[in-house]
Amino acid sequence: MMGNHHVRFRGRGRGSSLWEPSPLPDGVEDFEEISIRHSKYAASRFAHEAAPALLSFADSSPQPFITGIKAARERIVAHKDEERTEFLRRRGFSKAETGKIIDAVLAEEGRPPEYV
Repeated sequence: MMGNHHVRFRGRGRGSSLWEPSPLPDGVEDFEEISIRHSKYAASRFAHEAAPALLSFADSSPQPFITGIKAARERIVAHKDEERTEFLRRRGFSKAETGKIIDAVLAEEGRPPEYV
């Protein structure tokens, strides 16, 4: 099955960085999963099923995203390395994925992750 999960995480669209399977992180709203078996007609079926959601997204206001990002930045979840690891592991990330996520935040933001 092929699926596209696009959700907010750490203040940016997950599609630009990491992909996350369900269960979804706190704060995700209006999530709809489309699963399509890889077949000859998968691309046209995806286009047909995803078109309404993509059009709605394109025509919508960015304000809900901005509000969600601000709220996430206010929610501190970790102050120490052990807390960061525990927070991510409880959400289904493997030990290797957890390390990669923490390293990516360090590289991108210049500091360890603290908030959602």
